[in-house]
Amino acid sequence: MMRTQWDLGLTCYKDFLGTNFSPDADLLQEMGKNVAGNLQAFMADPLGVGCVLLTSDNQIVLLKRSGECAEAPLLYDVPGGHPEPGEISGDALNASLFTPEAIVTEIFSSILREVRDEVNLPLHSLSAPLLLGVALNKHSHNRPSSEYLVRTELSGSEVTTLYNTGSQSEASESTQVHLVSHDQLMNMQQTNFWQDLAPSAKGCFLLYQDFVKRSCCTQR
Repeated sequence: MMRTQWDLGLTCYKDFLGTNFSPDADLLQEMGKNVAGNLQAFMADPLGVGCVLLTSDNQIVLLKRSGECAEAPLLYDVPGGHPEPGEISGDALNASLFTPEAIVTEIFSSILREVRDEVNLPLHSLSAPLLLGVALNKHSHNRPSSEYLVRTELSGSEVTTLYNTGSQSEASESTQVHLVSHDQLMNMQQTNFWQDLAPSAKGCFLLYQDFVKRSCCTQR
């Protein structure tokens, strides 16, 4: 079994806006390279999460981001967000509670909550997340995002119906749900729709395509 090691700390949205999303982000990366030998030394780099959400009838769920979103407005994206340290320790952020086990649990749980809160799917309809890899978003100066495969027992039409009720807690972040077939995903770069995807969706799809290709080679 392959193991990965992530070195994580605490950051906040304010620090993200002041570093990765700053007009001076290139300068900060250059300083990091010169001072610490690491482009990301002075960047907040909050860990994101995203997923290929696969329905029971082999369709992939995308959301069109609202024009009010700071990042990638009006582009199509995969469900996602970020882990919440408060889910581990509450508002007090007690450092003693941040054990490796608790952190891993929160990271994997967070993507399922994002699917629930953005798409309106019940948690019991979702599979355990399968880690595909980590993508670096060049548009936010290498912000990392862990990407997953999550399956739902619901069909594409059932997903659409639940989304369109509008009762999800983060309904304001997107304006519509969009389904693509598995074959379309695997050849997405050759279509005009690729330009309508958020950078985070592109990274997630590239990792998934690599996963499928490697899985096919293994099964031969």
